[in-house]
Amino acid sequence: FLVNGILVFRFPKRREVWPELEREIAFLAAPGARLPLSVPRYARVVRASDAAAHGYAVYVYVPGRALDLLSMSRDERGAAADRIATFLQVLHGLHMIESIELQLPHDDECAGAVELRRLAERVVLPQLSTAQARCLMDRFDWYVDTQANFSFEAVVIHADLCAEHIFVDNRLVSGIIDFADVSLGDPDYDFASLCIDVGKDFVVEVARRYGHSDLDRLLA
Repeated sequence: FLVNGILVFRFPKRREVWPELEREIAFLAAPGARLPLSVPRYARVVRASDAAAHGYAVYVYVPGRALDLLSMSRDERGAAADRIATFLQVLHGLHMIESIELQLPHDDECAGAVELRRLAERVVLPQLSTAQARCLMDRFDWYVDTQANFSFEAVVIHADLCAEHIFVDNRLVSGIIDFADVSLGDPDYDFASLCIDVGKDFVVEVARRYGHSDLDRLLA
């Protein structure tokens, strides 16, 4: 909830949400977490309150609206790609700061993919044709069996970078919100999650400006 155009109040709907929220708060408060775009800066954290069933947290409003490429000119899209690329360069470089790296989780990406494959077999495959199911399983098998997909150096990733979490103000990308999933992981994950919202062409432009070393692998 935005109050007086200055403060945003977050009210967790469940007590189980607090670990992720606390991770976001701690990460953004870390002395070394200096990012080139505006991010939430928490002013108050109340874990138990008579006024809110599961407590609340307050941060200074990050102005802007969610990224909408269709409303932007070609030059504005280029400037947006440049700002997002710079943000990712800085974010992905934070793993070299030990105090930040030690506080973030690092999941086993291969084990996660195997578990996701099992979930797809139970939930998704019954809804697909035989050909579609085979294609999906082939992609899972390729991903899990290709060692190069897990040979990356783990870095700090946003892990939920999408259009609604990228803010634009005065026609420029100005801020990034929602760091609840911040963690150590594959830097390509941030490009992949963004691609779902904005499409391959824009993500490739971001990756080029970022200085990605292997665009073919990124798009595989």
